[in-house]
Amino acid sequence: MNLKMSIAYIILSIIVFNSCGLDKEKNNAVRAKQIDLFNIDSLEKDFLPIKDCKYIPLETNSNCLIGSITKILFQDDRIYVSDERFAKSVFVFTNTGKFLFKVGNRGQGPTEYINLNEFDIDSMGNIFLHDQERKRILKFDNSGQFVEYYSYGFYISKFAYLDNDHFFLVRGNYSNHTMKDNKLKDNTCFIWSKSKRDIVDKFFACQGENVEIYGGANRIYRSKNTINYIRPYEDLVFSLNGDKIIEKYKILIDQKRLPKNEFNSLDREKVEKFNRDDDTFSIYNFFENEKFIVFILQSRQKRFCCVMNKENDKIIVSPTFNKKKEVSFNFLGQVVPEGVYNDYFISVIEGRPLESYIKQAKDKQKIFQKNFGHLGVSKMLEDLEPGSNPIIVLYNFQNI
Repeated sequence: MNLKMSIAYIILSIIVFNSCGLDKEKNNAVRAKQIDLFNIDSLEKDFLPIKDCKYIPLETNSNCLIGSITKILFQDDRIYVSDERFAKSVFVFTNTGKFLFKVGNRGQGPTEYINLNEFDIDSMGNIFLHDQERKRILKFDNSGQFVEYYSYGFYISKFAYLDNDHFFLVRGNYSNHTMKDNKLKDNTCFIWSKSKRDIVDKFFACQGENVEIYGGANRIYRSKNTINYIRPYEDLVFSLNGDKIIEKYKILIDQKRLPKNEFNSLDREKVEKFNRDDDTFSIYNFFENEKFIVFILQSRQKRFCCVMNKENDKIIVSPTFNKKKEVSFNFLGQVVPEGVYNDYFISVIEGRPLESYIKQAKDKQKIFQKNFGHLGVSKMLEDLEPGSNPIIVLYNFQNI
């Protein structure tokens, strides 16, 4: 091999080596399964084919008053719910709704948190609370007793427990704080090690200095042991697979996309205009079990619940707020998935809808009995009082 060929080979090797590290998520990607919603009008139905509904009213007492559920997780025979807006706590119930204990307390002590904005659990029922203000994660055992905390030292918006040594951390709209750290400024997702007390991997490289997008929201959804991650304004659903992030699903829909150069430019005016556009859809509440995928597709004017059968790829789409007269009353509540429990999807009845159902049931209103009497919920609602804690709803789907 002559000198020129040797030099060319070395240069080519350096280019290939460097390019492999530029955008790690692409390197780890596999072909994403496509969810085709291009002809969304032809997929739209008046209602979804729901079956096997179960209703679990959460016990209400002075130790567990819940204003609004932020997140729900099931582990074996327990229900874990967080209320980040009002109670600012995590509560644990049995799978029949009996209250067990509250996790942690607000404050500035070593076992307390100031700003609870996320939680997760492991297979042993240990509970991890994220204190965004103090930039740390607190661990509690399965009886609610404090164990230890892990300080990672920078602002994040979401996290997920991966294994006994690692967390998946996602940055939020805190660029002014995180941009000062050279380890963070070029990425938005990290794997953080408890034993090393440091970042051990990074994902989603950004161009330029402005790496966050105003108004965008990163989302993590846990379906049993599957952790799915959705980035702002993207049509891809990523999945955590060990220490890798793979492109798992691609939502195909006719809508405007934000050009990559604008996505990374942090031009507030352009992004806000894009976010106000009627044709801009975002993906929310993405959950899956062995047979179905369920998620919310929302724009400024429209909101759909989408269900896909994994076996035949058939899809049904239904408005979450149905104004049509022909509605199937095979379900009490709103079909917005909040989690997964075994083969069931989870929904919640709370706030004004719950107050309305309680009043109708107590007043023995004929229209309520006609529409929902066959569901066997009347006695349950009659026993509740205004101000009661939410009702957890478990449901599944007929074949589509």
